Amino acid sequence: ADGIALRMAGSDEVVYVSRDAFLRSLDFRKVIARQDDGRSVLDVTVRPEAAVKLQRGSADNVGRRIAFIVDGEVVMAPVMRVPLTSTSFVIDGDAGKNALRILSGLGRER
Repeated sequence: ADGIALRMAGSDEVVYVSRDAFLRSLDFRKVIARQDDGRSVLDVTVRPEAAVKLQRGSADNVGRRIAFIVDGEVVMAPVMRVPLTSTSFVIDGDAGKNALRILSGLGRER
């Protein structure tokens, strides 16, 4: 595995993370985190200027887990199923309520 080995917050699972982030917190316009039938769901909107990075990064990583890292902890790492072609999308995955609270803080209308 290439990348940096990081442990998922609240579990023993290890994921390997690229040294280069394809999106950073400033790229997010809005993130709404919620529980849906026991699943963690994020409704995400990125800034228009981040759309090109998002499209390229998502296309290059289909089939891989994409780690959401906040303050050095992997709080969610869903598998990229399809390339993202819009500035708004939905992510579902395995994250606890604390992770949802942390992720909600990423997106604030600016």
